[in-house]
Amino acid sequence: MHQNAKVLILTAILAVTGCQAPKKMNRATVTPQENVPLMSRGSTIPAASLDSGAKKQLSTCLFEAEQLLRINREKYQQQISTLYQNIRDAKYYASVAGNMNSSSTDTLTPMYQFKVNDACNTVSQLLLTELKQGSIMVQGGK
Repeated sequence: MHQNAKVLILTAILAVTGCQAPKKMNRATVTPQENVPLMSRGSTIPAASLDSGAKKQLSTCLFEAEQLLRINREKYQQQISTLYQNIRDAKYYASVAGNMNSSSTDTLTPMYQFKVNDACNTVSQLLLTELKQGSIMVQGGK
């Protein structure tokens, strides 16, 4: 049962992110696009089978990453790329974890969870810093 919970969390990460990469935006704004939920982008697993807490947490992380790119793509490209690389790595791991022995998954699953959570925390802190400064210059804006 313990292994199933780990696989479920990684599956949620995979379902929410799919195979998408950061999109290039010319204009930045700190408001989400209307009628385009992040959860619908690239989802390959039915939403009913996912843990809603993990799904919401990852959705928030991806939204914050998108906002950072809108604020300053060049400044934050490395951190956002790290986030997406960690998500791709976790996605691959989740695809093979079911066939691995439990002693390996007991070690590896928390490592992949940590890497994704750490990248999300970095993104969140960077966005918080930008918002606290209050001098957000939108790329492509006048």
